[in-house]
Amino acid sequence: MPALGGAGCGLATAIVFWVNAIVLGAYVARGKYFKPFGLMDKFSLPNFRLFKDITRLGIPIGLSFFVEVSLFTCIMFLVAKLPANTEDYVAAQQVVISLTGIIYMIPQSIGIASTVQVGIAIGKKNFAKARYISGVSVATAALISLLTAAFLVLLRTPLAQMYTDDLTVIGIASGIILFAAAFQLVDAVQCVASYALRGYKVTTMPMVIHLVAFWGCGLIPGYALAFYFDMAFMDFGRLWWCRLRWRRCFCCGICKSTVKKRWARLFDHLFKFDCLFKLVIHLD
Repeated sequence: MPALGGAGCGLATAIVFWVNAIVLGAYVARGKYFKPFGLMDKFSLPNFRLFKDITRLGIPIGLSFFVEVSLFTCIMFLVAKLPANTEDYVAAQQVVISLTGIIYMIPQSIGIASTVQVGIAIGKKNFAKARYISGVSVATAALISLLTAAFLVLLRTPLAQMYTDDLTVIGIASGIILFAAAFQLVDAVQCVASYALRGYKVTTMPMVIHLVAFWGCGLIPGYALAFYFDMAFMDFGRLWWCRLRWRRCFCCGICKSTVKKRWARLFDHLFKFDCLFKLVIHLD
């Protein structure tokens, strides 16, 4: 079979998603765990009122993902327009996005679990338990993020070397990884806070916060500083940290109103560690 290049990547992705859907459908249809629920027993007519409720909750969630993904896509195009070593900048940016994407799966997994558990607690009218679950989820993500931040700071050069042997790219990527370490705490907390709020069916305000933070506090100022004030590539990293900190403040401001005071105090203490990572960036 001849090499398919980029088309082969698309074909492989399509195959993976189709196999995933088929296997998951077979598991739901045949799994013993799902038999008491009768998910496949009969066909039900569409419930348009239910569809309306799902759409009302789902559209803001989908837009939140779109805002985030589109930001990183636009950054790649903007980085490619920077003068001098464009290829090195793009390669370094891709290295860091790959690393942070893998690490982001940790708070995202905690967040998805918190959505399910908070939703179950709310459905049972156990609001105290829902608050407790929200607090535990956010605090757990915050503590883990301190470990991932330290991991990135201490091993930033070996991590970059896993992707390339180009010394220039390694040097640029190692610098950007420091910014990635700086926003681990705020990124993990806002991620889990957003998911916990979905358990409360609060989706519109987090979407607005994402839009303002990613585009208003991230992309637009980053573009202006990089191309009109000659602050170049590293300024995109600084704006990453700024927009994530802004988004954390608002998401957690909403979420903290739903959790117990002892968890709120813990969040405030954890956020003080931001200063440590900012200091590391300036000293490096």
